[in-house]
Amino acid sequence: MFLKPSDELIANATYIGTPGKGILAADESTGTIGKRLSSINVENVESNRRALRELLFCAPGALQYLSGVILYEETLYQKTASGKPFVDILNDGGVLPGIKVDKGTVELAGTNGETTTQVAILRRNLGPILPMTKRALMLGHQGLRLMDYLQGIVMSSPRPRVCFPYLARVVRDYAVGIIEGTFSVVAFTEYIFNDPSRVSRIIRMYALASVGYMPLARRASEDGWYTPTSRPCTPHGPLFRCTPGTVESVPARAVSQGLDGLAQRCQKYYAAGARFAKWRAVLKIGLNKPSQLAINENANGLARYAIICQENGLVPIVEPEIMVDGSHDIDRCADVTERVLAACYKALNDHHVLLEGTLLKPNMVTPGSDVNKVSPEVIAEYTVRTLQRTMPAAVPAVVFLSGGQSEEQATLNLNAMNQLKGKKPWSLSFSFGRALQQQSTLKAWSGKEENMEKARAVFLTRCKANSKATLGTYKGDAGKGEGASESLHVKDYNY
Repeated sequence: MFLKPSDELIANATYIGTPGKGILAADESTGTIGKRLSSINVENVESNRRALRELLFCAPGALQYLSGVILYEETLYQKTASGKPFVDILNDGGVLPGIKVDKGTVELAGTNGETTTQVAILRRNLGPILPMTKRALMLGHQGLRLMDYLQGIVMSSPRPRVCFPYLARVVRDYAVGIIEGTFSVVAFTEYIFNDPSRVSRIIRMYALASVGYMPLARRASEDGWYTPTSRPCTPHGPLFRCTPGTVESVPARAVSQGLDGLAQRCQKYYAAGARFAKWRAVLKIGLNKPSQLAINENANGLARYAIICQENGLVPIVEPEIMVDGSHDIDRCADVTERVLAACYKALNDHHVLLEGTLLKPNMVTPGSDVNKVSPEVIAEYTVRTLQRTMPAAVPAVVFLSGGQSEEQATLNLNAMNQLKGKKPWSLSFSFGRALQQQSTLKAWSGKEENMEKARAVFLTRCKANSKATLGTYKGDAGKGEGASESLHVKDYNY
């Protein structure tokens, strides 16, 4: 049985994408908000973090331009100085509270510094396989001799039967770059599995089981996917046999950055008032970056997060951010963005995610930070074309991240997209953090109580400007505020 459409998920996703409204991303971690407070010489303590949030959430007139606010876990449970929960403030203003659920990025093994929000399955057991493969080649092992050599590594591992699916993925993702021309990847997987058509199914089952997400794994089994038997492997005869069964007996061996315990956390956040969630994956453009491995790992991580959120009542915002760092041109950014979004929606469909109950938070298609800028009209054309080529019409809205653009530039680019003629079956809106409150609002406040109303007026101006941009009616009249045109780019940005 697939996930049944949820009226609540669809209604909430559609509401967040209401034209004229957008999302305030106020989900900075304690460390990140500390950096912003330090820029105005304010101490990073709970009372000051609460004061900044209260400044934003209680700004008169601002909430009418917002449909959602993404919160950090601390903020989800905070209250105003008078004792009213922030969640109630937002609900009373017609704004849905959301929650950041990822726990940051970790380096993806086998890549040149690329990251993912999850650690590869069984990496500890098969860590030596890549250097050992290189050593085998140096010793002259090729073809069947190389296959036998790799088989020996797996059979000597602590859990050989469980290692086979990961071995297939290692071969799939690394063989071209490491052992190109020495053997056929298809032949090798067939040698290991005796049926290469089952490889991707087996890998997916192990991935689902390894993150402890049994309901979907059981459903996949009922749909006819194959799961491992308890029969031990031997070095003779068929190396791996599969029969229909249950995945309950598969050992959980994955180490995750956020997927562990996610279902329980989603239940807790829903009870606290959250109605949507956000998970950020990070990819970079560079020499041989992003690799297909990084794209696939991050896409599958986003898909697993999304289905877990939906089964616990939260609308998942899918955020595959391609960093603006670098000297690439806009064509390269468009190409990479297309590849990443295509992989994400393939993974979302593979995991039976209800697309009508999701939102996409992508980067705008722009040149790299180290090259000359282009006009908002060019950015609009490239960005919308990329979405048209990759994004299903079932998704109700795109809520763009600002990605280090200045407050004014992000607004102008969004406005140009909504003015662009052509097919746009989704609403184009914003999910801005830095571009809504880091520069002009923060500077106007400077941590002083007497500046509170001035800062709220500045924040209201930015909210109103972005509201107009979602309708394509912004005239650029908010760009004169202090700090509004300053770049917010930070290399290797984390929050």
